Amino acid sequence: MPVSTPCNSARTTARPRRSEGPGRPAPFVAACLCAALLAGAALRASVQDTSARQDTSARDGGADLVLRVDGQAVTRAAYGDWLLAFRGEQLVATFAEAELVRNSARAAGIELEPGAAVAAVEDAFQRRIEGAFGGNRERWVAELAREGRTPAGLLRERAFELETDLLLERIARAQRTVTSDDVRAAWEERYGPEGVTTRVVALALPVRITPLPGEVPNERRSREQARREELSTEARALLARQRAGTALAELALERRPQEPAPRPEPFSRAGFPLEVVQAVEGLPAGEAAGPFAVGNAVWLFESHGPFTVPLDDVAHELRAELEQAPVTRPAIEEVRTNLRAATPFSVLPGLTTPPDATDATDAVLRIGDEVVSRARYVAWLLATRGEIDARRYAERQHIQTLADEAGITIEAAEVSARAAADYKARKREVDAPSEDDWRDHLWRVNRTEASLLRELTLAAETDLRVEELRRRRFPPTADDVRAAWERTYGPEGRNLEVRWILIAPQPEDDGEAATRERAQALRSKLEAGIDFASLAKLHSDDPNTKERGGRPSDDFVWTRIPDDAREVLVGLRPGQVSAPLQIGQAFYLFQVDRNEVTPLAGVRDELLARLRKQRPTSVQLAEAKNRLCQDLELEVLLD
Repeated sequence: MPVSTPCNSARTTARPRRSEGPGRPAPFVAACLCAALLAGAALRASVQDTSARQDTSARDGGADLVLRVDGQAVTRAAYGDWLLAFRGEQLVATFAEAELVRNSARAAGIELEPGAAVAAVEDAFQRRIEGAFGGNRERWVAELAREGRTPAGLLRERAFELETDLLLERIARAQRTVTSDDVRAAWEERYGPEGVTTRVVALALPVRITPLPGEVPNERRSREQARREELSTEARALLARQRAGTALAELALERRPQEPAPRPEPFSRAGFPLEVVQAVEGLPAGEAAGPFAVGNAVWLFESHGPFTVPLDDVAHELRAELEQAPVTRPAIEEVRTNLRAATPFSVLPGLTTPPDATDATDAVLRIGDEVVSRARYVAWLLATRGEIDARRYAERQHIQTLADEAGITIEAAEVSARAAADYKARKREVDAPSEDDWRDHLWRVNRTEASLLRELTLAAETDLRVEELRRRRFPPTADDVRAAWERTYGPEGRNLEVRWILIAPQPEDDGEAATRERAQALRSKLEAGIDFASLAKLHSDDPNTKERGGRPSDDFVWTRIPDDAREVLVGLRPGQVSAPLQIGQAFYLFQVDRNEVTPLAGVRDELLARLRKQRPTSVQLAEAKNRLCQDLELEVLLD
């Protein structure tokens, strides 16, 4: 459930539905923007203060270190303050939900076996290592390292997530009620309407292969498929013998003499696709069907006639199975939704108060009647996000150091203006028709207007430093200027605008010459003074340009025209019409509307100045940040 804390005021998240209309709070956007900008400035100051305290702790030798950035020690307190500022509001809903789930499980006497989540995650890791890395753990660890992760850090993160999911599943199972209707539905699903099924002898040929060292998943699947085909061939041979008079039970005994011969049992539909169910239940007594490759086996079935399974005979077994069956995702989500609705949570002002104005015991959240201290929430952030966000924090510190060394100062007004501009841009991207729709969008992504602005303010400060460092260290190259020239003035600096009439071959045309003659006839009409656009609307065979008088769409680039035709067109003046030009099997008449060339030399200085001033794109900014941080040294010391 998202947080709702406009203008830093504590407010619960018991959000009314849209249909409740007037009951839904609607803060004034302008007021929130102003308040959020002020909060952003305060937050920025707090992060700068955090950096200062980090430097002090590093000089003093540090205590309780969690990171080293370019050799400088970062304390748990400094990094925790930054995490709280950067991630705190976004992750309130995740933290609160986890707390709600744990409290609910505790109240119901539900608990996990010690280490259950960790063991499950480690098992998943091992399956990935065996499947994707051929059992080579070192390769997996190396891949994690390239992503800035460690096995221990990933284990902490995944175990926390899984613990919440496992508890939700157990709560849902405890709340599940199996009714008589559920039992009856399971009975008919397994044995057919009214329990009428077929007694069968089933012979399963298991698909078993031994994993090979270093084998990748695709190779294993290929071997499994080959084995499945081998068993299907064997099953067809067994089927032929059954049809020749040997009972399937005897054939099964031949294959596995150490096991008792299978006896007729009621056919259970569970796990078999519809086509298999229909084939088996439609068998006359004594006949067999197969082979069916289902699951990890190839199956043959021999019918021993219809049979009715009384509900009373299997009701107890079915009820037990239903009670222990895996909980469905909808059932888990229902529990999650009910927990959220029953216990609203709210953000307290301490969450966005600068760290120097608070202490670790200050409350930052309220979940029902329980308050959560700053220290407790920061500890959770460090455990679940500390390793993931370490690189981002380190990049921020590294870039700040580079900017300081270069004498770059970013004014608070610049940061506020950039954050406000980015806020408006984000809002335009969402294309929300109304303020309510915009706030609904923010609510769905765990944001408020104020929290989004604070987030953008943090990002803006670093972005502005990167931009200034980029201007100084990576000035526009000749290739950059040339690319800007072609973007502005067209390929090769030529602004060539054309329209055309397509004369396509027709069935009645007697070869290529007839198509050319029709094109020449249209050109003669143009020479006689008929308007090109009017003639295109009447005679062009190009459905994409015909209604626009032969003019292509605005995104058309003239260099798409084949070279031979392009050489002709660049030599025409505006208003001139080409001779019929053959492209493929068709002929074209082109009219040039504009043909201008802007030499690069004449605009190079102007383009260079524009490139130096303009704001880089997000891709350019990311590239610059990567180049600036190539020599960044980061050591993660979280335990």
